[in-house]
Amino acid sequence: MSLVELVVVLAIFIVIITAASGLFLDIAQNQRKILEQQELSNQVSYTLEYFSRLARTTLRDATGSCLIDANGTHYPGYDYLLTHYDASSQFYKGIKLISSDGVCHEFYATDDGVFKETKGGGTAQNLLSGAFKVNYVRFVINGNKALQGASVNDTAQPRITVVMDVLTQDKHETMAQATISQRNLNLQ
Repeated sequence: MSLVELVVVLAIFIVIITAASGLFLDIAQNQRKILEQQELSNQVSYTLEYFSRLARTTLRDATGSCLIDANGTHYPGYDYLLTHYDASSQFYKGIKLISSDGVCHEFYATDDGVFKETKGGGTAQNLLSGAFKVNYVRFVINGNKALQGASVNDTAQPRITVVMDVLTQDKHETMAQATISQRNLNLQ
């Protein structure tokens, strides 16, 4: 084999290795993005399912000890109370309810993009990983964004709709929505 042939073979080998390594890097980056999107989808699904389970079996706040708004107004006889009103979007970013075991829960989105839950007035816990930013969360009762709560006096069975918009670090966006109604009829 001559020196010219060796240089040609070496040049072809370098071109093939360069192309293969570029392809390998692209595949690795795409796999990382897919795994991040899958993790986001798993966490959002879990969070909505967890909230849905509690909202379907909520208890009425007979005394108004849990369902209290930011002004300190108590809402006895209510099943749900929307909280954290966002004037710019005109939607509520949070909701309070009493779970079937009698514990007061509040779910809400913070202004810095975190979705939290408070149980029994305790310390707020993040429901999604810090790797994800909540763009917005919106809660609506019976399709009417003007309603702040659902009470025993309402003529319709309460339905809660929650919409979440969550971003990954790569700015991949996932939107999820769930509409939940109570299992027990809202009778007086």
